[in-house]
Amino acid sequence: MRHDLFLANLKYAFLHRLNQTQEGRDYIKKAKRLQTTEPDYDRVRSVAGYKREEGEA
Repeated sequence: MRHDLFLANLKYAFLHRLNQTQEGRDYIKKAKRLQTTEPDYDRVRSVAGYKREEGEA
């Protein structure tokens, strides 16, 4: 088996195993959140109490 296919299968097997339990699903959500590099401006505004100005995208 090619190395890249082996790694892809290993990744999917790992994710499949994690998805079988609630703790695993929580782990996946946390890992995804930690990989995010762009801020969620709408969430920041809602927590900080700011409102979107007219004409803002």
